[in-house]
Amino acid sequence: MANDKWLDWIVNRRFGGDKKIAEGAMVQLNQIRNKVLESASIHEGDTVLDIGTGDGFLGFAALEKVSAQGKVIFLDVSSDCVAACKEIYSSIPNPNPAEFIVALAENLSSIEDSSIDVIIFRSVLIYINEKLACFKEFHRVLRSGGRISFFEPINIFVNRHKPKNTVYGYDITPIKALWEKISTAYLQKNDSSDPMMNFDEDDLFRLMGEAGFMDIDMMIKAYSKRDPGIKSWEMFYQSAPNPNAISLEEVVNKSLSETEKEAFISFMKPKIEGKNTVRLFSEAFLTAIKE
Repeated sequence: MANDKWLDWIVNRRFGGDKKIAEGAMVQLNQIRNKVLESASIHEGDTVLDIGTGDGFLGFAALEKVSAQGKVIFLDVSSDCVAACKEIYSSIPNPNPAEFIVALAENLSSIEDSSIDVIIFRSVLIYINEKLACFKEFHRVLRSGGRISFFEPINIFVNRHKPKNTVYGYDITPIKALWEKISTAYLQKNDSSDPMMNFDEDDLFRLMGEAGFMDIDMMIKAYSKRDPGIKSWEMFYQSAPNPNAISLEEVVNKSLSETEKEAFISFMKPKIEGKNTVRLFSEAFLTAIKE
């Protein structure tokens, strides 16, 4: 049986099968994980809820911190991801306690009120429209004095500030008409309705306050960076940017004629494999407590 889109993306489609690219990306992801966990201040005996656990990237690191008196709850909307975490967990010698739950982040009804010490997650809210509902559920399940620590990319910042007619920092003016066809075929939503694009750091701060969190601490890092680029055409062409997206190769095949496809590839491939580029990034780390 095939994996659902969430686990399939994590295992197969995220890096287009390019191990070198995956290794490079994991350096940055490890830094994010370490920052989220450090800010969470997990203690022995804590019950930790890892929301949108995926393959347990955060949860298994937290598991090492809770001791036999604590517990990590691996929660995801994807039953395949939860099953994968169970399989990993079963291979760990004498692991600390864990629980595995399939649930929506905006509906944690399977978790009792005031039963969680720490909530952690990374890049979860970008997939959810009802962000306030999420924060209200997070607040409900936390104990008094409970902590939340998470990371979200602020995609709308990048969209606002990137130079026009650029893709991954490369000027595509000569093939603008082709890229417009590709963009249309992606069927991307307007910023106001796309959960990846319909919020910024101000919204996160405001929503946490509305949900009842106190001592909110937000660290924003927005920067441009000279980047050696992907360097792998196959990775650029065959990977998908997120579980809800198809690969560029799939959308090109869908939207362009063979002649247009050849023109697009002949223009883009040397750029991806060649010169460096400048990329924009915006990242938000937030922590707060329940009074």
